[in-house]
Amino acid sequence: MIERKDLFSIPFYNKTQYTGSHLGMRYRIEKHVEDDSTTLLATWWPGPYCFTATPEEQKKDQHLRIF
Repeated sequence: MIERKDLFSIPFYNKTQYTGSHLGMRYRIEKHVEDDSTTLLATWWPGPYCFTATPEEQKKDQHLRIF
């Protein structure tokens, strides 16, 4: 489980996304801007393949508000 202490500061996500894995689950956290709303988009999928090699139907995501 990803906790607040595991995240980088917001300026990090302005430059790139963060990827990792935990117990066979892969994840990616990135900044997402839509209209006037800025969120972090967390996407997770079963390993072992990378984000681009995994079919879209296997990926799940959630938008996280930035305070």
